Amino acid sequence: MSDATPAGFGTAFASPDAVSRYASLLVPRLFAPWAELLLDNVRPAPGERVCDVACGPGTVTRAAARRVGPSGSVVGCDISEAMLDTARATPDEPGAAAIEYRLSPAAPLTLESSSVAVVTCQQGLQFFPDSAAALAEMHRVLAGGGRVGIACWRRIESNPIYHAFEQALAAVFGAEHAAGIRKPFSGPAPDDLAELLASAGFVDVDITEEARDLVFEDGIDMALGAVLATPAGADLAGLDAAGRESFHAAGVRALTPLLDSAGAVRAPMRSLIATARR
Repeated sequence: MSDATPAGFGTAFASPDAVSRYASLLVPRLFAPWAELLLDNVRPAPGERVCDVACGPGTVTRAAARRVGPSGSVVGCDISEAMLDTARATPDEPGAAAIEYRLSPAAPLTLESSSVAVVTCQQGLQFFPDSAAALAEMHRVLAGGGRVGIACWRRIESNPIYHAFEQALAAVFGAEHAAGIRKPFSGPAPDDLAELLASAGFVDVDITEEARDLVFEDGIDMALGAVLATPAGADLAGLDAAGRESFHAAGVRALTPLLDSAGAVRAPMRSLIATARR
């Protein structure tokens, strides 16, 4: 995230409870698998230095540290102190690189020019108020020949579980208010993302669309618990008993079509994966 993120998103994870839910429900089921896919595309090598922009609780950061090993180094940057506190509380892994977590916006990044070999940004670009400036900063901190890897969700209608969350929120708060959950899915289209990267000075731009299932194995109640780990969580926490019951009923209606034969909520998540070189 950036320190100038639109209202409600820059502080979305100020609550330790929201961060805890994010780390326990969404990281292992959603962000960790996509972190590995992003790194498979950008290929950090042993001994390299990596910067992970909008690192959150350190999902990509720690995976990168494993890949570059003890001879490498990793810097994770984010504007959320609560996220960074969670990241710092996770012990370093044996055989992985040392990680430094920094409180930093995406623009300007608090890193020296030409100081890293790889920059990653998983689901952060769509939150930045000036994505062009953020990409220019990623270009600046990369050494010659360095690589960047960017992941951006496709539109919410292509991500059925979150589309169901939006429908449940709209039933309680109204469509306009519920539209806030669309923000993570507001990133650029493939051609626009390619143009942004090229304008920032990147070459060898490659963009693909990938899909991976998101599964809430314990069913609808587990899935609805994950909504509390989104920027809508604060509004849900303020509901009275009748409001919570109304939201749950709306969530059951929206998510029931996504139940598999084992009772798990299961549907694909779709994201762009962009790579380029300085």
